[in-house]
Amino acid sequence: MAAMYNKDSYKGKDIVLEMNYTDIDKQYQIVLRKDGYEVLNDNFLQYTTKIETPFTVWNDIASGKTTGTEAMMKKQYRVDGDFDLMLHWDDYFGSGKQKKNTQKTVSEQKKTNMMILLLPWIAFWVGAAIDSYVGSLISIGVCALTSLIFFKHKKTIYDTISSTAIIAFSIILLIFQNDTVMLPLSYLSFGLMWTISCVTKIPLTAYYSMNNYNGDSALKNPLFMQTNKILTFLWGFLYLLTSVWTFYLMRSDISIYTAVINNLLPIIMGIFTKWFQNWYPAWYAKGK
Repeated sequence: MAAMYNKDSYKGKDIVLEMNYTDIDKQYQIVLRKDGYEVLNDNFLQYTTKIETPFTVWNDIASGKTTGTEAMMKKQYRVDGDFDLMLHWDDYFGSGKQKKNTQKTVSEQKKTNMMILLLPWIAFWVGAAIDSYVGSLISIGVCALTSLIFFKHKKTIYDTISSTAIIAFSIILLIFQNDTVMLPLSYLSFGLMWTISCVTKIPLTAYYSMNNYNGDSALKNPLFMQTNKILTFLWGFLYLLTSVWTFYLMRSDISIYTAVINNLLPIIMGIFTKWFQNWYPAWYAKGK
């Protein structure tokens, strides 16, 4: 492991990786520095990340009989301390030439973009709430423009569903001019799209967050998929509830606060998402 250390991954701070092989009662530390590494057999430093594992398990991972993520999901080893090292393991201990070629291949591929998915929905929710006629026309225009963006970005089934749904909602709203029905219905449809994707092989958020985890290869990572499935369900459930209170609020004396609530809660959920996608893998790796 020490010999495979890639000095180019150094981020301005030394990292102390402690390996505790529980079945042979041996401990070692690898100190990852800017100019190289040092292996310690005693006089240990305060570790940054500590891995407790049977040597047999780690040997199976090293030989390719299993993957680190699969072993973690089976609770075959646990991790304490900073989990960032585990998230960027290939950066620190990957093969330099092979990794560069992989990064080049990934960077050359078209990538998905969550903002493209959200744009038609945001345009409809904002535009229709202000003026149903003008808002509907703007929403249709946004759907037309987003289709041009896919010359540079990868399109998912959910991008197609979103554009189709918003165009349909906009046309219906132009005909019937009833935003108190169409807005809650759009929130309901949005929430259903997210929650239903949880029962499919790939949850909705995984199509987009995989860009930060080596592209399509992230879809083979069970911990990544599990994290995204949880987040996708929570977002879907939020918008299912949003459809309910939007329906009633728009018919009440406090309808003016509908937009405030519907914008504030996603911001809070976004903050939670940022925290959860870092916390959950680290919590799971501790063997809780």
